[in-house]
Amino acid sequence: MGALISQDYILINGNSSHDVGLWIDTPPVPPMAKQRYTQYQTGADTDSVISDDSFENIIVKITAYQFFTPDFDNRKIYHFLKDAKTLQTSRFSDFYYKVLKVFVQNPESSHNGSRIKYQIEFECEPFKYSISNIMQEISPGIILNSGNRYCRPLWVVVPDAEHIGDEGRCELKVNGETFTIFNGLKVPCCIDCQKIAVYTETEIITQRTSGKFPFLASGENSVNWNENIASVSLQKFERWY
Repeated sequence: MGALISQDYILINGNSSHDVGLWIDTPPVPPMAKQRYTQYQTGADTDSVISDDSFENIIVKITAYQFFTPDFDNRKIYHFLKDAKTLQTSRFSDFYYKVLKVFVQNPESSHNGSRIKYQIEFECEPFKYSISNIMQEISPGIILNSGNRYCRPLWVVVPDAEHIGDEGRCELKVNGETFTIFNGLKVPCCIDCQKIAVYTETEIITQRTSGKFPFLASGENSVNWNENIASVSLQKFERWY
């Protein structure tokens, strides 16, 4: 008998569960990112609570089945789950989760071994990330972050090699805050707001910078740069709660 194909599916690192013969039950409703709080007593008759700008990891649970495998061969399935970095399902096709850990409960067989049930738990970062996330060259002006949380983008800055001198500064201004790369940038560099680092192909140059790393607020953002920069490209990494 041929493999049963479910209406739903999951993608792990871009690969489909259909390719390994997994039948996916209805995926769960995406959980909300759980914010952390600091709670303390001040002598008043109620506790004081302050919300922190940090969130706990979330667990995404998937129930899956394997049918008509009398020899219980699930090597392809375990290989499919191994080293998962991203998780996407058929019910939220426009965003994905960043996977940190994967745990599979001991499989359960039934109907004389013709059905094997898998309970899969993915521990993920708290936020949902946009599937559409290509690097694009931008122009000065308004840049839209369609996510409902600030994002930590990757900027690629190309200096104007003919214009800039050894002491020239490359200045990227986002929402009025200036991020500066000094001492005459000669080659393209990356301003990596996820790693909080600035680097070229050959060296880390974070020590040659000043200012706050240029995150993008939710909604519209004003972006400009000075004459020492020839072009700027941007990969947003938009995300949602």
